[in-house]
Amino acid sequence: MAAGSLFKKTFLMLGGNMAAVVLQAVQFILLARTLGAAEYGAFASVNAMVAIVVPLAGLGYGNVMLMTVSREHRAAPVQLGNCLAVTVALGLTLVMAIMLAVQAVYGPKGNLPLAMVVGLSELVLVRCCLVAGQLFQAMDQIKRLSLINVSVSLCRVLAIGGLLVSDRPQALNWAMISATLLLLLTLVHVPAAARLAGGLRLSLAALQSQWRDATYFALGTSAKAAYTDLDKVFLGRTAPSAELGVYTTAYRLVVMAFIPVRSLLDVTASRFFKSGQAGVQHSYALSKKLIRFSVPYGMVVGLGMYVCAPLVPWILGPSYADTAEVLRWLAPLPAIQAVHYVLSDALTGAGYQRVRTQIQFLVLAIYAGLGLWLIPSHGWHGAAIVCLVSESLLAVLVILAVTKLLRQP
Repeated sequence: MAAGSLFKKTFLMLGGNMAAVVLQAVQFILLARTLGAAEYGAFASVNAMVAIVVPLAGLGYGNVMLMTVSREHRAAPVQLGNCLAVTVALGLTLVMAIMLAVQAVYGPKGNLPLAMVVGLSELVLVRCCLVAGQLFQAMDQIKRLSLINVSVSLCRVLAIGGLLVSDRPQALNWAMISATLLLLLTLVHVPAAARLAGGLRLSLAALQSQWRDATYFALGTSAKAAYTDLDKVFLGRTAPSAELGVYTTAYRLVVMAFIPVRSLLDVTASRFFKSGQAGVQHSYALSKKLIRFSVPYGMVVGLGMYVCAPLVPWILGPSYADTAEVLRWLAPLPAIQAVHYVLSDALTGAGYQRVRTQIQFLVLAIYAGLGLWLIPSHGWHGAAIVCLVSESLLAVLVILAVTKLLRQP
């Protein structure tokens, strides 16, 4: 791919993702203000559980499709058909599992209708749209991929408009409106992806031959989702909804601030797979180029969040007064993540997804142990400590793994 073409597509992808970031920020601010800390906390408790199992909705076959179709476009019909079938079947199964988990973990505090609607939206509808996006990405259709990312975020923002005119602004109302819009979106993007692929085909032989790679992708992404949101599950079980809403709000701000780096990694995902075919040295060389941007960016944005933290209650409302302190605790996260996200992609691109997954599950075990110990007694302070310690450990372990592999013949 020519340098000019790569720059153009990278710029287009980043522009689309930044538009999605703006929409996510608008959604977050409007939804938080409209629902209030307590109702937003109820939504966050359900959303945290859904986020943990989201990667299992496709069982990693989306990543396998991206890797396979990037190298051989003729595989698109089978890869897309298999990926959509697995996504829908497992997504519906996970929705039922989420409802049982909400009842078991939260007891009378659990909102089963909200869990069902959010689960269907995130585990089936959104995932089908993202599968279509991965097909467009593999086929080098970056413009359509950006459109999907933006349109998914736009649906959630538009749903808040319906919530604002409602007499009872509740999380369930917003979730139902959002699900309806996402269904319409799915009926647009999935057929378009099928046309580009040249149809849809199911192949049990392909599913069986690729299940190992798909499982490693799914387990790794699941572990990441778990140690990202497990603290909120623990906090939702023991803390008031308002405290969970405050902590989730601060964490969400950190996530949004880091999206430019995540967008850059999305753009270079196929390049990691292609360069990694020649060995970890080549995928590591690509990661070094990205780190020159990601780490300084993480440090600057972390400092900016620390300085600007007192503005958050002014923007979101007085019920989020404690968010400023939480945000300052979490300010080091972008710089830490800037290291382990980029180097982890170097492992994946070189065919060491198994190593990456093993590291993630080790961190997840430590995360869960620290969470059970610190969060019930220390509230959001314990959650912040667990988050910072675990993310730092992940960065150290990934650095050690890459260093060891580079020294091997």
